[in-house]
Amino acid sequence: MMGSANGNGDVMTVESQRGSLGKGRRFAILGGGPGGLAAAAFIQQRGLGDVVLYERSDRLGGLQHSLEFDGRHFDVGTFLYSEDHGLLQAFPHLRE
Repeated sequence: MMGSANGNGDVMTVESQRGSLGKGRRFAILGGGPGGLAAAAFIQQRGLGDVVLYERSDRLGGLQHSLEFDGRHFDVGTFLYSEDHGLLQAFPHLRE
């Protein structure tokens, strides 16, 4: 797999090229979250064709990521928080 992104808001692409069994089929996967990564791996491992995975952020993982605050790392997953939740008060940039 190959990837590219320039960090200027452009879409990152991750490409996999695998030959003969795919018979020229090309797959576009939108989103580099867990589902998109699993779909791309499924297609590649089975030799079903070439895969291009498009991700709008500069990293893979979807909403799953880590943030650093005060020298410590925190894992942030896919959660919905109310406006008055303590996490949003402690990390106001998460509201973005």
